[in-house]
Amino acid sequence: FHVNDFPVAQQAIKQALEEWPEEPRWHALAGKITLSLPAENRLQQLADAIDCFEKAASLEPENSAHQLSLGDIYLETGQGRRALGALEKATRLEAENSAGWLALAKAQHAAGEFDQAASSAERAIELSEDPVEGLLLRADTALKTNNYRGALNRAQAVLQHPMELERLPR
Repeated sequence: FHVNDFPVAQQAIKQALEEWPEEPRWHALAGKITLSLPAENRLQQLADAIDCFEKAASLEPENSAHQLSLGDIYLETGQGRRALGALEKATRLEAENSAGWLALAKAQHAAGEFDQAASSAERAIELSEDPVEGLLLRADTALKTNNYRGALNRAQAVLQHPMELERLPR
């Protein structure tokens, strides 16, 4: 068994869930493992992972991590409304989690809800130790609403984080 042997891990988690099917965090782990498998049939993997995260969220609805994972995968699969619902719940459950606010801002941005996306991105920036991604999203949101000064301000703020510049798209 190797550290990155995800097919073996998937088999192990399936066996564990057969023994204890009501363990929400095992369902979440099964979803993460499914997403880590080699992409042979990505659509099926995404559907399987959604099932796992939905089961985890139904068994433990007050766990913000389950809602965040569900929101992320809904967004990846083009289920914007469902993503917004899960991510809004995640931020209600854990209001100090910058990752939740950033994910919500991305979903709102994708849905064309730019004012809400701007507000969520600002909250993510306030909470984050690494605000570059939030600043970039906020700059893009400002551009979408013709707020050029706001976009410039956010772009200049990105430049205040030189360690992060190597991660920017080229």
